[in-house]
Amino acid sequence: HGPTAEPRPQIHQIGPRRLREEKTLKSKKDGTLKERHNPRAFSVANVVRTQRSVQRNLDRAQKKEYVPLNDRRAAKIEEGPPSLVAVVGPPGVGKSTLIRSLVKLYTNHNLSNPVGPITVATSKTKRITLLECPNTTTAMLDVAKIADLVLLCVDAKFGFEMETFEFLNMMQTHGFPKVMGIFTHLDQFRTQKNLRKTKKLLKHRFWTEIYDGAKMFYFSGCVNGKYLKHEVKQLTLLLSRVKYRPLVWRNTHPYVVVDRYEDITHPSRVEEDEKCERSVAFYGYVRGTNLKGGMKVHLIGVGDYEMAEISALGDPCPMFDKEKEALVRLMGSVGTFCFVHTPYCWLTERLDYASLGLRLSIKRTPSCMHLCPTSALYPLTKTLYILTLEK
Repeated sequence: HGPTAEPRPQIHQIGPRRLREEKTLKSKKDGTLKERHNPRAFSVANVVRTQRSVQRNLDRAQKKEYVPLNDRRAAKIEEGPPSLVAVVGPPGVGKSTLIRSLVKLYTNHNLSNPVGPITVATSKTKRITLLECPNTTTAMLDVAKIADLVLLCVDAKFGFEMETFEFLNMMQTHGFPKVMGIFTHLDQFRTQKNLRKTKKLLKHRFWTEIYDGAKMFYFSGCVNGKYLKHEVKQLTLLLSRVKYRPLVWRNTHPYVVVDRYEDITHPSRVEEDEKCERSVAFYGYVRGTNLKGGMKVHLIGVGDYEMAEISALGDPCPMFDKEKEALVRLMGSVGTFCFVHTPYCWLTERLDYASLGLRLSIKRTPSCMHLCPTSALYPLTKTLYILTLEK
């Protein structure tokens, strides 16, 4: 082992796997390799267990299948009425704050007080109508009949309340639409351990009432009267991807969610007799099937009436199309070119485009408000229906 000793030769030991591979290669070269066909080598160990597993997988796949229903409202999403998103919950859970936050994110403008239906364009091909449900039984019944998507607001600090379960029972009667949970006031928890425990309890309770895997969103706090932007952004991403399955009754009956109404009775008749028969015009999108003149309609809480006239109007919240690409390019340097339809509330944020070198004409009517440059007015081409009713 001294420095003058010669090094020992290294011996590499060949393993059994290497020997088999070399033997196989040698047999292939000689042509003496025998192909093995053993069907039992790839059979199942337990036949009964395998049959049960296969049958269970087939049953699970069968449960996912359903008969497709055509949405008769429109052939294309952009041509039909906006999807109605109802914000439901007991008082004090943050329904108005949620609507203000969504409108701010979609339009970059503030709402003073969200009253009535608010229609906003969420993208170039989609728009939604936000509706806050009052805390009354009659209002809950009406919303359960017309809502395409329900945002169920729950105060996480207080828990589920009686109004929440009552509304869920109403939806089961009138056809169950899609439901998402909105849990607010999470910033009132002092420790993370208590917060995690409450989230787990609320999730299991919510899944028990709706279905396992129902979507839920957690809003931790408010800044300037609105929820945090990144939390609201998660909700808007899912709103843009959700698909609505048309309910059978709504798909076979025409109905109108009234955006606003006007008393069009002649003023002289009202001066002569304040209790005279009035003529009222209702404005709104027609959903379901087609609505024809002369049909009898039922006003919820009022009674049955006959339509004296029905006519189509321009859409107060239009969508983009290929004919307006020049306008999109013009507003591309300014920002998103979006529309909002707020019949009963106004946008409070001051609009200042003077520094951008654009002169804007603001058209403000009782039914809609939209902005357009004076060099390229945005035409209203879609349909909005007016119903004139006489008793």
